[in-house]
Amino acid sequence: MNKINSNEQDFSIVKRHISLSDFGALKQGQLKPSDLELFLEHISSCDHCSGLFANEMEKELIKAPVDMKANILKKSKRLDIQFTKAAKASVKMQLFRYSLKVITASLCAIVLMFSLSKTPYYSNTDNVIPVEIRVKDPNQPTLASSIRNGMDKFSNQILDFSNTIINMEVIKND
Repeated sequence: MNKINSNEQDFSIVKRHISLSDFGALKQGQLKPSDLELFLEHISSCDHCSGLFANEMEKELIKAPVDMKANILKKSKRLDIQFTKAAKASVKMQLFRYSLKVITASLCAIVLMFSLSKTPYYSNTDNVIPVEIRVKDPNQPTLASSIRNGMDKFSNQILDFSNTIINMEVIKND
């Protein structure tokens, strides 16, 4: 950017539009940082210079092929791309159907629960015949206690095995 020496003995930017040579200096990186800052400030505040700047930068851009849009549309209609779109839609539809099934089952359960709670409950306690339970050998352990004893033995064996492995690792690493 051109600077001039004014009568007030200070440097200031000439209040003018930016020239093509200034654009050339910018492209070649020849502007000083202070001039670059002034250049960019002017571009941001001046509509005329920002338009010129956009036109100059547009010349540097690569032109898109004429048939680019047609190629993109043609490729988007390919079966594999359509299949991918359909698969995504299918997954969403499956989730929707599953949600509907869950909601329907929940509503049916609620309706049944309320409809059964209003029906009277008839008890048959008058017709119940008491049954006497006899134990053959009172010293014989019950099924529950024998299962509990077996599980206790099994858990102790696992504990002993894991302690053995841990001790082997500790000895090996010491």
